[in-house]
Amino acid sequence: MYRIAAIGAVCAILLCACNQSSYGPPSYAPGAPPPMAQEKPGEPQQSFSYTHFFALEMARDYVKPRFERAVGRCFHDASLDCELISSSMSAGDPDEGTTTQGQLVVALPHEKVEPFEKSLLDAVAGEGTDDVIMRSRSTQAENVTQQVTDLDHKIAQLTDYRDRLQALAKRPDLHADDLIKIEQELSDVESRLDDTIAQKNDVSAHVRRETLTVTLGERHTLSDAWRPLAQAWRDSLDTLSESATAALQFVIQVLPWLPIIAGMIWLLSLIPRLIPKRKSAPPPPAQTKS
Repeated sequence: MYRIAAIGAVCAILLCACNQSSYGPPSYAPGAPPPMAQEKPGEPQQSFSYTHFFALEMARDYVKPRFERAVGRCFHDASLDCELISSSMSAGDPDEGTTTQGQLVVALPHEKVEPFEKSLLDAVAGEGTDDVIMRSRSTQAENVTQQVTDLDHKIAQLTDYRDRLQALAKRPDLHADDLIKIEQELSDVESRLDDTIAQKNDVSAHVRRETLTVTLGERHTLSDAWRPLAQAWRDSLDTLSESATAALQFVIQVLPWLPIIAGMIWLLSLIPRLIPKRKSAPPPPAQTKS
């Protein structure tokens, strides 16, 4: 009887554990942004703008090939639907202590972020499969729901105002002055409406596409730690050479003036001899007491 009760208790514990594990935190694919809010039935749909930051490190010789390959894929791989926003590349010099670094900013649909990330980690020609390291990766999400709502409301107001001005301008009983004022107001409203629509399109583009900033840098080795000291030693030698050169130039410039300076000192030393000395007055005679 006790054995049956014990087996039943163990089964109940295992069943509870299984039920609890099924409610654990969900897993997401690498590069996929975490859900920032759970939408409930009946609530308005929320809009988010996502920004990703990737930082990769690799050997110096593979920074530029990986950068050029990433830019080329964004341009030529139609399946990515990639838009290149900006890119920059700087080639470093080991002797000068500068590093090689590249950066590109692209806009991608949400489902294309992970494939683009994997393509960045693919080995380039001559590189090992584990030579590139994802040093850091982060995602920022901005809720733009209120901004979208405000822009939609503003667009509706401006559109209604423009339509009423257009209807007013068609009235046949308007004077010329009134018509000019209406046309000026209509032009101003259409300009504001175009600006608001452009803002809405820009926000919508950030919602449809996610911005990805990729930084490619070289991995520092043990020999890199000694480069600043070596550079400082070379700089000190250059400073010593420049100082010695400046001192030699000063001596060469002053050398022709040495005889003139010596002659002026000799003439100044003769001035006290040329001035006659004044004779001192004799002391007054001593007075005798009577």
